[in-house]
Amino acid sequence: MAAEPTVLLCPVTHAMFRDPVFIPESGNTYERSAIRQYWSASSGQRDPLTNVPCCGILYTNWGLRREVQSFLDEHAEYLPQGWEDRALPAPAPLEKLPTPKRCGTRRITFWICSCLISTAVFIEHLKQESAFYWPELEETEIAEMQTLKVPKGSRLQAYQVKGRLVIKIPAPGVQASNMCQLTFSMLWLSFVAYWSISAWYSGVRMFVAFSLPFWAVGIMLLLSTLLTPSLSQSLIASNVEYQVNSEVMRLGFSHFTAKVHDLEEVPGLYCMSDADCRLTLQDGVQEVMFGADLKPIEVKWIQRQLCSHWGLNLSECLAKAANATYINRED
Repeated sequence: MAAEPTVLLCPVTHAMFRDPVFIPESGNTYERSAIRQYWSASSGQRDPLTNVPCCGILYTNWGLRREVQSFLDEHAEYLPQGWEDRALPAPAPLEKLPTPKRCGTRRITFWICSCLISTAVFIEHLKQESAFYWPELEETEIAEMQTLKVPKGSRLQAYQVKGRLVIKIPAPGVQASNMCQLTFSMLWLSFVAYWSISAWYSGVRMFVAFSLPFWAVGIMLLLSTLLTPSLSQSLIASNVEYQVNSEVMRLGFSHFTAKVHDLEEVPGLYCMSDADCRLTLQDGVQEVMFGADLKPIEVKWIQRQLCSHWGLNLSECLAKAANATYINRED
């Protein structure tokens, strides 16, 4: 029995070449039927040995065909393993195999529809919540609404209507810092997307799981950048209870309601810096924050308005307003 030379064996089938073709991107040679079957079963066209991406073009390896024919001529009665007969098939013309679909159309359609339906349900929920938290004022209430004078240069909006004190902080709008954060978040997500796609189509799909935390950070950063310019807050205080609400583009984003008699102390002042202060309401063990990027004078004005509206000790409120809690500040 003749020994089949190793150079004449296909690295995929481990049988002697009968119709050898080579891939130009890698230069490796395979049996035509074997490489066809390998590509049809995989998610992309890559070289089985080197994992190099391929364009799908197969060229007949004429040198190996001649060597196989010479081997057969030298061993006239030998039938290679896996062959039905000793005849070599006619060489096929140059062919380019179609690139397999990397993701089923049905799967993509399913995910797109699911995302659209989830978004529609979420927006409808926000609309219902907004309508519940923010009932429309009647014409008589609008006529009786009394606008309060806020500190000069402040973006606060305040008024009294039907025994309620309403203080609003309008959305800040798009600023230069938002554009910088948006650019950074887009670059971050682009890098993570390139990393994930490369790992997926390189066959190292385990590394895609490692990119999930980076996806989460990038998406949270992008959402924060997009929502901040349209985020507004409102504080509605009656004699019995108060509400702290946040909304994005007129849609309710968060809501907190508590009783006035549950306050542990008068409203406080909390500052990260001289340009980033907020009002604190101590409801039992829970501390509620109202406002962001406010000046100390603005928060002190809100403190006095609340104390006056709730009939709290004015001298204690003024003393509390005079003492601000600063974070990361030595003085």
